[in-house]
Amino acid sequence: MKKIKTVRLFSNHTKKSLLLEKKLRRLLPKYGLIEDLQNYDLGIAIGGDGAFLRMLKKSSFNRQALYVGINTGTLGFAQEILPKNVESFLERISIGDYYQEEVTLLSIEIKTPYSISHFEAYNEITVREKELRTASLDLIIEGEILETFHGDGLLVSSSNGSTAYNLSLGGSIIYPSIEALEITPMAPLNSRSYRNILHSLIIPIELPITIKPQKERSDLLLSIDGENYRYQEVEEINVQVSKQPIKLVRLEENRFVRRIREKFLQD
Repeated sequence: MKKIKTVRLFSNHTKKSLLLEKKLRRLLPKYGLIEDLQNYDLGIAIGGDGAFLRMLKKSSFNRQALYVGINTGTLGFAQEILPKNVESFLERISIGDYYQEEVTLLSIEIKTPYSISHFEAYNEITVREKELRTASLDLIIEGEILETFHGDGLLVSSSNGSTAYNLSLGGSIIYPSIEALEITPMAPLNSRSYRNILHSLIIPIELPITIKPQKERSDLLLSIDGENYRYQEVEEINVQVSKQPIKLVRLEENRFVRRIREKFLQD
């Protein structure tokens, strides 16, 4: 891997994160690294998973940069580095001793009579009725209706997003090297009147997903990587995998199984 020369720090501004940010700024020159807010080789998020997501959004998912996180939060599943290992991390990236992992993103299109909005997401999008009443949504995969969903809403996640909100809803964990989309129901209704798929569905990334309100137009509450957006008169939402991945820094290969054990199973 190439030697990293310039970095940009993204902190969540908690006391612990700010202290670490100050320490990093002091250490950067020691390893020949320069802080650059515009043209940086590596973005470093200091905090938890929220800080990592905010970094990606603030940098507009820049495909030219690499990304990594230092965990000063709680779970920090997306965060690769522990604070105690900061110096060894800086040394390794300064000499190019790291691995690079490509991660696919969700590409999201929201259509109303008045606009077409585009978003990218690292983890997921959730679709709910705006006032949090029962949602009635047509789920269409590759142009064919799979079901008319009735319940709280639908979640569509990337492979990396499978360990985020998707997992809390009972969705499956997808190994990150398996490029897929996962659709997980949120409190689906199941009665004589309503029949829904009750478990998550994993499909290949080549198959586009469309979600249409049963009404011709509905007001919806959309959450994209944890940020809420309210849209009026939504006609349809299209979700597919972005053509260009982003690149993450990893210090070890094949750590996914260990991260699952450490983050979810160990005390």
